Amino acid sequence: MSASELQREDRSLEPAEVVQALTTEYNDVYGLQVNSEEFSVYRFSGKALGVIEHLRAKSGYARSVQVYIENNVFTDDRDMFSRMTEKNVIVDELRKNEVYKVHYRVFRDDELHYYYMKAVRIGAADTFEHFIIGFANEDAEMQAIVHLTESTATLKAIEFDDLTGLYTQKAFFHHAENLLKHNPDVAYNMIISDIENFKRINERYGRDKGDEILKSIAGFLPAGEHTDAVCGRYGSDQFVILARQQDLQSPDAALIRLKQILPVPGVTVKFSIYENVEHDRPVSATCDRLLVALKTIKHQYGKLYITYDETLKKRVEKQNKIEENMQRALEEHQFTVYYQPKHDLKEDKTAGAEALVRWLHPDFGFMNPGLFIPLFEQNGFIKSLDWYVWETVCQDLTGWIREKKKVVPVSVNVSRRDFEQEELAEKIIALVDRYQLDHELFHIEVTESSYAYNPEVVSDNVMKLHQAGFVIELDDFGTGYSSLTSLSSMPLDIIKLDMSLIERAVPNTGRDVLEFSVDLAKLMKLRIVQEGVETREQAERMKELGCDYIQGYYFSRPLAKAQFEEYLNNK
Repeated sequence: MSASELQREDRSLEPAEVVQALTTEYNDVYGLQVNSEEFSVYRFSGKALGVIEHLRAKSGYARSVQVYIENNVFTDDRDMFSRMTEKNVIVDELRKNEVYKVHYRVFRDDELHYYYMKAVRIGAADTFEHFIIGFANEDAEMQAIVHLTESTATLKAIEFDDLTGLYTQKAFFHHAENLLKHNPDVAYNMIISDIENFKRINERYGRDKGDEILKSIAGFLPAGEHTDAVCGRYGSDQFVILARQQDLQSPDAALIRLKQILPVPGVTVKFSIYENVEHDRPVSATCDRLLVALKTIKHQYGKLYITYDETLKKRVEKQNKIEENMQRALEEHQFTVYYQPKHDLKEDKTAGAEALVRWLHPDFGFMNPGLFIPLFEQNGFIKSLDWYVWETVCQDLTGWIREKKKVVPVSVNVSRRDFEQEELAEKIIALVDRYQLDHELFHIEVTESSYAYNPEVVSDNVMKLHQAGFVIELDDFGTGYSSLTSLSSMPLDIIKLDMSLIERAVPNTGRDVLEFSVDLAKLMKLRIVQEGVETREQAERMKELGCDYIQGYYFSRPLAKAQFEEYLNNK
């Protein structure tokens, strides 16, 4: 493949002016999809070492960058550069800012040269699917301001952060390692904090108020009170602290005090804690562990801090294996759609089913959905998996109709991350229409947590689907997100009561939450599905209350396609 062949325009890289802005800085520019390891070559000068050879061999992003590092990046900067150019790190940073830079050094001709890698997202922060990336541009500004410290491994771009006055990330690494080195017998804790949905805070209150919040948190940190502590601004809205255990407040006390000083109400600050930091471990490696821990509580209501321990380490290792295998699993159809019947209590027949996904890995065996579904919702892969399930359901329904088999409506789950896609409703309508299916056969299940996360977008898409004839089901009612606002703001046909309601219900003890929930649904003229029905007593209770449908192991567990077909034929 010649250089001229590689000089092409990738149509997925829009808008053109953003791409062109990057090509004015770099001779070699590549494109990458958020949910793929595959490179696209946008422009290639023929001068690059290490990357293009692997592009020719259709190597993935991670391997290509590793080859580039081995051939170019200064030894002391390789770990840092490798960590900060991981695809998931770049994607996370681009969700916060349109541009992301990584500074590094190249040792050539017996001299250190300063370079930077730059990534630019293509599209809006919440919905972009592509970004472009350039490597090895001379960093004249860094050349002028950076000088080496006693440790040649430390690259000091700027010692202090302009806004908060705290150390920059690289300066924090250097000073924290010095503190640990010179105090080998002192027990230290390290903490990283993060502001939940900081981008939305900036959008609502303005950047000046956002900066005020950041400065308030910086002033709250213990560096000014204890000399034996190091604090830094780790990212745009992240802070990091290394301090003696005895000097730190308890997490709960710190959160109470922090809430009192923040200039905006309702700001949620979360943090992860690493106790008894190893003095011989690189500070950057400890920070990596803290960020992994912090990721596990992101968007979890009421979970404000977490401590990194061996249990979490094993959990993270398992999650890493899942993430390493998820794309391949999708491509190899390791995911299978199962159907759990819904039983009509009034007609005493099967009236529908819910589509549920199962993962049978060739090496790990059956994977519990409780392990991978929450992870996929966090990393965004749930969007690809949901689409796979939706299309499989359409194919199965079409097949049953063509073969003149019994057919019932099937409910599919739509996660909150699905609503990040532009024109979601239009895409679902187009999918179902492509298979020439009646819209009423394809029910849409939306959770109240989705509404709480982005009410306007959810309501708009749900309204379009409902107007197009889709049946809308509100899932997991009673899990803590429930509100009359969400019930009245969305066009609903069915409400699904969470299994926790029937598990907590105690018959013959007066009116309970379950009974109130059924009465509320009836008042709103909604059909009712009770999930998690496992006993005859529970089924009879729901029938007495006037519930329309029940779903659970009392009638049937989730069934593979062939088993579900047989189940329907026998009912």
